Amino acid sequence: MSTPLRHLKSVEQSLEKQLKSIRHDIERLEKDMGREKAVKDHFKRLRSAGRKLAKAAQYDKARLSDCVNAVTLPRDIPTATIIHHAKEACDTQAAHNRALRNREVIRLAKRGHSNTEIADQLKISTRTISRVITAAFRTP
Repeated sequence: MSTPLRHLKSVEQSLEKQLKSIRHDIERLEKDMGREKAVKDHFKRLRSAGRKLAKAAQYDKARLSDCVNAVTLPRDIPTATIIHHAKEACDTQAAHNRALRNREVIRLAKRGHSNTEIADQLKISTRTISRVITAAFRTP
């Protein structure tokens, strides 16, 4: 083989090695970018869940104080009795809220909305919607 051909062959091999290295680097970068996107998405979901939890905690705190304020008892009543009546008031209020929500679910279902649409509108799960509708059909 002549020298220029050997030189050409070695240049070609060198370029192939560089190309292979570049392809490898590109694949590694694509994987890293994919991982970075996954991590960003995960943190987005965590932030969203954190906001929802904070909102729920704020709602529960307000609901509990409303329930405690709803119980008006004389001062000489033991704390355990006050707590019992506060829980009773909370349970009654929760049952009332559930009944209102269930009526709203049935009303929306009658209007032809899908379970998903109702769940999105009322901010509850589609499984809850299914249970409410199933219970409504069971009642005589």
